[in-house]
Amino acid sequence: VAQAVKNATLDELREQVVACTACGLCDGRRHAVFGQGATPTRWLVVGEAPGEQEDRQGHPFVGRSGQLLDAMLAAVGMSRETDVFITNVIKCRPPGNRNPKPEEIAACSPYLMRQIALLKPERILVLGRFAAQTLLGTDATIGSLRGRVHALKTDEGVEIPVIVSYHPAYLLLWLQLPINVIIVIFGTVVAVLMVVFMRWSKRNMQANPGLHDQIGQEGHGRALDST
Repeated sequence: VAQAVKNATLDELREQVVACTACGLCDGRRHAVFGQGATPTRWLVVGEAPGEQEDRQGHPFVGRSGQLLDAMLAAVGMSRETDVFITNVIKCRPPGNRNPKPEEIAACSPYLMRQIALLKPERILVLGRFAAQTLLGTDATIGSLRGRVHALKTDEGVEIPVIVSYHPAYLLLWLQLPINVIIVIFGTVVAVLMVVFMRWSKRNMQANPGLHDQIGQEGHGRALDST
């Protein structure tokens, strides 16, 4: 894979991902999820792997997790259409949303590194423990990686600032807690966004009962393992 992607353009890389059979994940996928967003891009957002809805639709971060991510981006004046490109470390959904195996990571990593080389983002936002550990080459907990700026050195010798945060699916699990607890754990800005999203989501669920079935299980298996 590494040799095949070495000189690929973004469109050629997308075609290679869609047709990839480098590991066993290709056998159970509906869609390989290349990524989506602005090109060129200011920020690259890197998640872990497609969940059920991403696998069905072929797009990254859909459903409630994607809506929460979009709300957070909007709070700092950005959107996936104009400023951000969103992708994952792994391009195909692992069965049952399990963490990918080392050989699956090895097969898929060249795609992500080529995306970074082509997109040349100003910054990278990594969401989730597994994604952070993979991209930064560490086994540190996400709690210890948050709150400081890391650096990813590309093959061209460029250092890109990397920021680590919790996966939106993990944040959604905390919405049942009191707001003062959320503030202590995640900070005021994230807490406010989560509450606003929760109220918005509740209104939309009431207005469209079928929406719940469309957005149910994107990555929640991995969300339980995000710390």
